[in-house]
Amino acid sequence: MKKAILWVFVISILYSVCLFLLKKYYLDEKTFNLFLLPLGIAYMWIPGTVALIFSKKEKISLPIFKKPNKYILYACFVPIVITLMVFLINFLFAKMNPIDLSVSGLNKLCFFSSSALNYFLIACITMVSGILIGGTLNILTTLGEELMWRGFNSFS
Repeated sequence: MKKAILWVFVISILYSVCLFLLKKYYLDEKTFNLFLLPLGIAYMWIPGTVALIFSKKEKISLPIFKKPNKYILYACFVPIVITLMVFLINFLFAKMNPIDLSVSGLNKLCFFSSSALNYFLIACITMVSGILIGGTLNILTTLGEELMWRGFNSFS
């Protein structure tokens, strides 16, 4: 188990150094930014790859998918509550500098007569779409780390 964690840290540091050298000496900023997302996903999968290799080597199954996590609802609703509180505090204490909804194309979503309610509606749509889209797309990156830190390390 300690060997797997050591491998994760060594490979992660080597990968980071290689990315630094690649950006500094071989690729310009535009080309590097083009590959940044796949390179980031590969970086996030270093722990997961090590966990899969070591779990196969040690003949153990990773328990990450065996039971549902009781905190999943907190993970969905706490960001919504925090965002609503921030929106409320901003609405109460900050000067509103509203965007022109007719120019931005958001006027089709806004059907309230009050601009504050329209902004609140836009904030709610943004939060819900962020949770649904973010939660599904980010699984590509986060699953690699979860395999190691929750799956493989549960055997220690």
